[in-house]
Amino acid sequence: INDGIGCEGCHGGAERWLSSHASNAKHADNLELGMYPTNNLKARAELCLSCHLGNDRKFATHRIMGAGHPRLAFELDTFGALQPQHYRIDADYAERKGSPGSVGTWLSGLVTAAKKNLELVQGPRFASGSVFPEIALFDCHACHHLMNDQRWQVRKETARLGPGEIRLNDANLVMLASVAEVIAPGQYKNLIDGIVELHGAVRSDRNAVIVAARRLSGTVEQLGATLTAGSVGDGDMKRIVGNLFKEGQQGEYRDYVAAEQAVMAVDLLLIAVGKKDANKGGVDRLYATVQDEHRFDAAKFADSLAALQRQTGL
Repeated sequence: INDGIGCEGCHGGAERWLSSHASNAKHADNLELGMYPTNNLKARAELCLSCHLGNDRKFATHRIMGAGHPRLAFELDTFGALQPQHYRIDADYAERKGSPGSVGTWLSGLVTAAKKNLELVQGPRFASGSVFPEIALFDCHACHHLMNDQRWQVRKETARLGPGEIRLNDANLVMLASVAEVIAPGQYKNLIDGIVELHGAVRSDRNAVIVAARRLSGTVEQLGATLTAGSVGDGDMKRIVGNLFKEGQQGEYRDYVAAEQAVMAVDLLLIAVGKKDANKGGVDRLYATVQDEHRFDAAKFADSLAALQRQTGL
């Protein structure tokens, strides 16, 4: 237990494949022997999210968080880059396993996280018979802020909610919307309408929320198919960053959970288009605005985004 998450936590029980893996067997052979296919982005995201978000079997509930467990957040590419490096993505790796790149990894993680969140909203943790549904499915900062902090402001996804009404955690959906507006404008309106409907259903009853989540899950599935159907080019990535800058300055990432996702997205996209090194100071200042969730200031975050946009010219 002192090792924490060991090799088998991600790669599966190694009894059958450990020897072949050590002898440089083909990756396909290791998979046949039970190694988990972490090179498959969808499978990797699902495995990571089984802990970093949770599922019907294991979940960091609000009660567990009340006992001291930290709030959960996740972004597939960033978290993968931060783990102890135990492999090298070189020509050999790409030939054996493929190499989708950081942007492809990010998009796959976004789609999978959004779908898994919506599955939890449709599941027993939300539909339980207690007075409250599982509160950890909601945006923590909708409740946990100073009573004299008048931060409420409408954004397009929460247009049907007013001040004091608790929002579901929609950070991954908000990021997907920012991407869809650029890459899949034909599906963008359906996605926004679905998110608005989901939030609005909270005013009704649990069954209405479940129905809205089920409908929105289908929209996310269709969008995911579009995003993975073709490659995202350099021009697309620059336009996505530009849209993140625009949306952030318009207040679409006023919720800390969305701002947190936006910072990681801006960082990895600037790396992808070759603009991170020349603008590292601005990126660091942007990260500083989300370093402490208890002191997050949406206005300062928007100002940092504006400064970084001017600096990068995107």
